[in-house]
Amino acid sequence: MMNIRLAILLCSLIVCLPSVDGKASWYAGAGGFYFSPTGDAAELNDAGPGSSLLFEARHLCQLWYGLRVDYADFARDEAALFDDAFYTDGLYISPSLRYNFVNGKKFSYGLVPYGQLMLTLSSLGNNDQESRNGLGGAAGAGLAYCVPAMNRCLMLDLHLHYSAPNFISRADERPAFQSINLGLNLSIAL
Repeated sequence: MMNIRLAILLCSLIVCLPSVDGKASWYAGAGGFYFSPTGDAAELNDAGPGSSLLFEARHLCQLWYGLRVDYADFARDEAALFDDAFYTDGLYISPSLRYNFVNGKKFSYGLVPYGQLMLTLSSLGNNDQESRNGLGGAAGAGLAYCVPAMNRCLMLDLHLHYSAPNFISRADERPAFQSINLGLNLSIAL
């Protein structure tokens, strides 16, 4: 329980941190992803689509932080035994940090490669009666493309993550859910 409280506190701090220079660039976006379960989850669940919402502060040139919410419905693998426990759906709330591999104080519109780390509070539904709550994380990389539009900056973001939303904390009887996620988001400067 202490891990979940600590994670909620961390999420709150990241979202509420004031801008260092008072001129933060805040972005909001949405998109989708395709997940492919790995490890034990690959034997129980099929791959499928999910959706994402994100809110980020991009006032520091190379370090962006924010909050991401992901949701996916999980389908049972047809090869799984009838009485096997499988995951049915997942909701992830993740504070995130991105490091952009772009030098200098400002980057021009164009391609922005980055690495990303996330701490994840998860709620994973299962066909058992165990607790849905979990704590985990994700790591990955992506390539964002920035374009000016409607007097704003639009960013198209292609990313690949390894996600393990309950590897730190989960119900004792449940296996860790792990997946490789390929996604595409569109965000706009607010």
